[in-house]
Amino acid sequence: MSILVYISLAPLLLVMALVFRARPPKGINSIYGYRTRRSMQSDGSWKMANDYSTILLVRFCILLNVIQAAFFIILKMETAVLITCVVMISGLIAIMPMVEKKLKDSGYD
Repeated sequence: MSILVYISLAPLLLVMALVFRARPPKGINSIYGYRTRRSMQSDGSWKMANDYSTILLVRFCILLNVIQAAFFIILKMETAVLITCVVMISGLIAIMPMVEKKLKDSGYD
């Protein structure tokens, strides 16, 4: 794959996060948004989950872009791609328990 594909992953993810932040889902649906059993219990949990998850996603994507740029400057391309992918997947997975904890702490069981 071309280096441009790898370099564009983090910026593209940031653009998607900003779009989701600017245009959150209007109501509970099965197409897009932060969808878990807890988040889909009520309109309040749905709104809180989607608001909080997009805030975390935007922050993570900004950090990911910085990490990706630094790694592509200081490491070999193959190593930078591997580390960036691991960080990206780990960060995306880490958002879920943080949102679920926030929902639980807010009384949405």
